[in-house]
Amino acid sequence: MIYSIMFRKNTEHLQGSIFGTVEMLLGESQKKAYLESRERWFYELVFKRIDEKAFAPLYSEEKSRPNAAINCMVGALILQSYNRWSYEFLMRQVRFDILMRSAIGLTSLDEVPFCEATLFNFQNRLLAYELATGKHLIEQLFDGLTAEQLKTLKLKADYQRCDSMQVESNIRTYSRIQLLIEVLLRVYRVFSEEDKERFRGSFEPFVGKSSGQYVYRIEHSELGTEFERVAAVYLAIRETVGTTYGETEIARIFGRVFDEHFTVVDSRITIRPSEDLHSGILQSPDDEDVLRQKRQRNIRALPEELRNLRPNVEATMREFSRRTEAGKLKARGLFKAELFAMMTAIGINFGRVYRYTCT
Repeated sequence: MIYSIMFRKNTEHLQGSIFGTVEMLLGESQKKAYLESRERWFYELVFKRIDEKAFAPLYSEEKSRPNAAINCMVGALILQSYNRWSYEFLMRQVRFDILMRSAIGLTSLDEVPFCEATLFNFQNRLLAYELATGKHLIEQLFDGLTAEQLKTLKLKADYQRCDSMQVESNIRTYSRIQLLIEVLLRVYRVFSEEDKERFRGSFEPFVGKSSGQYVYRIEHSELGTEFERVAAVYLAIRETVGTTYGETEIARIFGRVFDEHFTVVDSRITIRPSEDLHSGILQSPDDEDVLRQKRQRNIRALPEELRNLRPNVEATMREFSRRTEAGKLKARGLFKAELFAMMTAIGINFGRVYRYTCT
């Protein structure tokens, strides 16, 4: 990994702004409601307790451009998972919603702590660190916050190990939908001008933006439709890719992705259920084997008791399933599933503590 950003702890939320805070702009009744809001409790119970130093290994020790505020990004991702927001809606909340901003320590209106690209890069750093070390920083954050909350409130609780939410060690760089779109875009690049025109209608929704930019705008409720749209394009171009571009590297990758993610019966294509995907499927079109092999070596080096660990989810399945569609997880790809599970669990625990403390 190449680190070019220096770690710096964010303490600005403790200092206030020289231009004044939101509280100064509110009347007495509004100020009271603001300070008693659920978001301000999130700031006190979760945000202020995020240990940024735990994330320091993601960054360089050399003097360079400092990182974006880690506690702001982590807090935002927790609220996104808990509320099932798209990335686009999350950024809208961060930029313009006063209560949301207060939840992640932004007390003035003159700052935006990160942009969309920075948030995606942070998640990529989490993934790369997990691949390299086997350490799950968000899981550690969950355990630390939960232990502190139990101690503070003098509560006793058993950790329920949820087998239905097992997060396998072999995580993928690309979420499932992003991987499928990325492969389509790379196929489009090798197409002749004639074939680009021939399939213009199929590719039109995807070209002109990166796969990450496309996924960024997908709402949770739209994922099913998006998979159907992508599947239709795969079926439409399958024969052309195989016959005309069969000797290219991307054609081989396309064929592998097609076989791993889709089934065709009577000329009708369907996407394979997530539970049918095995750990050896393609994780990234850039490198088919390196990440998986590196991860497997790290796993074999761990003691057996650690090798068999699975995430602890401190929540009932009923509470957790309310944030899914028909009991099914909408996050695609094992890393995304792990991130969603841990962030949502932190949000659920916050909700419990909030209700216990304030109601």
